Amino acid sequence: MKIAVFGPNEIIEPLKAVGIDTFVSGKDNEGILKDIISKGYNLILITEDTLNTINYNEYIYRPEITLLPIPGMHKLKEGLGKKILREVLKKAVGIEVGGIND
Repeated sequence: MKIAVFGPNEIIEPLKAVGIDTFVSGKDNEGILKDIISKGYNLILITEDTLNTINYNEYIYRPEITLLPIPGMHKLKEGLGKKILREVLKKAVGIEVGGIND
């Protein structure tokens, strides 16, 4: 499994020091994400503020990748983190996991 971290440099830079592949967000985050996926990354940790700039619905239902939000510089849209976490867990275990309410 290939793991990448995607977001602003000041957030992801420390992760580069421990050997995780990092991708800096920019003006074309949708294009950068497509590039990350094309390079074969399966688990993509994406900062909340970067997640807010892409059409995440296009990606969260794809079985070959998992987008996992991590804290960023700004607060995530209300309820978005729970929705994505619910979908990640559903993809991982194949069933709806209880205890995550809107």
